[in-house]
Order: sequence, then C-alpha cells, then structure tokens
Amino acid sequence: MANPTDGIIQVSPDSTGKAVDTSVVQTTQGTVHRERENIADPSDGAGIAAVKNIEPTADSYGLVTRDLHGMNLQELVVQVVLELRAQRMILTSLACEDGTCKPSDFDPMTLDATVGVDPLN
Repeated sequence: MANPTDGIIQVSPDSTGKAVDTSVVQTTQGTVHRERENIADPSDGAGIAAVKNIEPTADSYGLVTRDLHGMNLQELVVQVVLELRAQRMILTSLACEDGTCKPSDFDPMTLDATVGVDPLN
C-alpha cells in the first residue's frame, strides 16, 4: 500500500469549522478518507506517535506506557470501553458546541434500536 496523505472530514452540523483527522488512501473502491485516531501531544501539532518496527531515532516521539501484566481480560476491556466513552464525549461536545444538537443525539444506545446492551452492566 502506498503511503497515505493527510486529509480531513468536515463534521456536521458545523461543516465550516471542526474537522476529523483522516488519511487519504487508495482502496478497491477508489480514493477514500480513512478516519484515524492518533496518540498525540495536545500542544505540539507534529507530536503524533508512530507505530514502527525500528529503533527510535533522536527525533522520534515516544509514549509513556503502563505494564498490563497482572490485569485480567475483564479489567482490560473495561479500561478500553472507558477510554472509548471518554473520546466519544469529547467528540460529542465538539459537535454540539454551536447549540444545534445535544449530546443525546449521539448516544449509541439510542441510535439503533437493535443495539441495547451496555458492556459494563
């Protein structure tokens, strides 16, 4: 696969402001925007963590990690779900900044009637 180029997706209802980070990639369907989430520095636009199978260089960005040794699978799943919820809350608050929507418009429990199980309960 060729190296992707950076792109954005404008988020409605405020399609002139907020943007979603994407990579533009070639697929069998043509050129598409692939939404991505990056581990990034909040104050350095270039501070995006890369996943590579090489030794780090002097200018590589690094991550502080926590050893999951001893954490059972259920605890790990709970941590992942909580992190996803936190990120959804942040994106929802950004989408609702202008007052044209409310956070409940993005509640995954009400978006699709066929989905109804909260993984933490």
